[in-house]
Amino acid sequence: MVFEKFTANGALEGKSIIRMVQDQEGFIWFGAVDGLYRYDGNQVKEFRYDEEDSTSLSDNYIRALHVSSSGDLWVGTWNQGLNKYDPEREAFIRFQYQSGKASGISANSIEDLFEDSYGRLWVCTGNAGLSLFNEKNETFQHFVGPAYMKNDSLWRVVEDRDQKLWIGHRDGVDVLDLNTFEKADLPLEFDQLRTYWVTALHEDTKGDIWLGTWRNGLYKWDKNQKRLDKVRYSDGEEIIGVKDFFDGSDDNLWIAAGNLGFWNPEKNEVLAYQSAENADYKIEEVTNWPIMQDREGEIWVAGWNSISRYQSERAIWDYSYSKLFKEEPFFNDAILRILPDEKTGNLWIVWGDAIGYWDLSTQEIAYFDLQGKVEHKGESDFVRDIYLDTQGYLW
Repeated sequence: MVFEKFTANGALEGKSIIRMVQDQEGFIWFGAVDGLYRYDGNQVKEFRYDEEDSTSLSDNYIRALHVSSSGDLWVGTWNQGLNKYDPEREAFIRFQYQSGKASGISANSIEDLFEDSYGRLWVCTGNAGLSLFNEKNETFQHFVGPAYMKNDSLWRVVEDRDQKLWIGHRDGVDVLDLNTFEKADLPLEFDQLRTYWVTALHEDTKGDIWLGTWRNGLYKWDKNQKRLDKVRYSDGEEIIGVKDFFDGSDDNLWIAAGNLGFWNPEKNEVLAYQSAENADYKIEEVTNWPIMQDREGEIWVAGWNSISRYQSERAIWDYSYSKLFKEEPFFNDAILRILPDEKTGNLWIVWGDAIGYWDLSTQEIAYFDLQGKVEHKGESDFVRDIYLDTQGYLW
């Protein structure tokens, strides 16, 4: 599994990306520290603050991006409020804090944007709690203070399948009932997080809650076992600076915490991604924050001064990746092609000088080393692609 450095022909070279999102038209939006960038697959269009244009972005430092279920793009900034994108005019509608306006947004510092299962937009602020947006009259309802959360300096919010809103802040985490808007009680196990900055939250495919902290490690709340576990790297090191999570298929979970990590559920540990030793570009050498998968199956990882992309012609993310890390029994991690066998559900894998057949039911891989086995003179034994025909023959 090889990532490439993505610059959009230099237009995004050196950009520090905080958030990424793909809209319903297929555009990919990058929220950076110096503006908002829209990528259409070929070119990049830049959106920036213009003091002479009230319909421009309210600020260049982008902290949050969200595309609503109705297709609206929302942009949260570092200290100049919230913006809603108008695609017809390619302009923005601003929502900014105004002293004395009770129905306005509660602060200009926006850390996260989240849409709950009722289609309501929650605005997570950096110093004034939560603001719930009423789309009909464009007003905000505020949730501030100890009745709702221990600290109003928020980082992230996420809804679980029980319609509870988890709120990560500078004093751990709180939970809000989305039906009653009342603060829910948490088990005593969460007291250990009371002084931690919870910077990332995620509900995985099993319904467990992941809590990433800035300096104090990664935790997983097992809902069935009612247990809060600390999860570490496979070498025992703490996972700090957690910023984002991404669910692959087959219950696989990626973790962006400076480097990329992949959770091994059997060992309850995280494997750090490693590039091939001879790789021209090594993603682990850059600080990675947001991670996402677009509708074409490509994986995007962005961070400080860099954007990385993993291209997958046939959306191979839909298959199990627990073995795509640099560990036995894989031949190596310079994988050129993965081809599904639709009749068996297993995978053919190409490494160039070898082919493997991965039986997913047994997790065993049969290797076919091609070096020195080409029968015709002058032909290379390096395989770049394979094809499985309707008769079951592999070409």
